[in-house]
Amino acid sequence: MMTGPVYESISAECSFIDAINRRDAAAAARILNQAFEQVDFDGAIESRSALLTAIAGGRFGIVAMDPRDIHVPFSSGSANVLVSTWTFDRKKHRVTDVFFCDVSHACVYRLIAEQLTIVAP
Repeated sequence: MMTGPVYESISAECSFIDAINRRDAAAAARILNQAFEQVDFDGAIESRSALLTAIAGGRFGIVAMDPRDIHVPFSSGSANVLVSTWTFDRKKHRVTDVFFCDVSHACVYRLIAEQLTIVAP
């Protein structure tokens, strides 16, 4: 059984997907750091508030992700980079998420940066 910082980041990633699928912006907000930014597949940068609005409005529809396919190319304990494949909007996207240990909240892993890349139509 996996434990520790990598497990906590993967768990946060799964909770984030769940919040997106439930259109629960409040739950997503608890995972996103205040300084969060997303680089979309077309290079546009979205702020935390714009992403939360998109989640509440259902812009992503249902997002499918297999947590067994998450790769962790970098982990320093306090920062973890997760690479996974999400399917939404009838396309596969490679998603790179950066989580860090928010010590102001007893080391809760928060998502601070995300990049989406379309990998298959």
